[in-house]
Amino acid sequence: MTSMLLDAVTLMLIGMATVFCFLLVLTGCVSLLTRMAPEQASPAKQPQSAGNSPNSAHMAAIASAVAQYRKSRHSN
Repeated sequence: MTSMLLDAVTLMLIGMATVFCFLLVLTGCVSLLTRMAPEQASPAKQPQSAGNSPNSAHMAAIASAVAQYRKSRHSN
């Protein structure tokens, strides 16, 4: 019985050491790759032009729909 427990503990420690070493190597590889290949600069975002913004008629329709929805929710 004691021999089986000792074998189980030994196997567990070997497994944990193996996983630890693998994670150490993986972390090292990722760290090395980030140093070798830095992030590429992304292009600056262009501000939205006035043509993309909703006009006043759309805004009025949205406001009306929201008000009607809220009114119908409170009446139930």
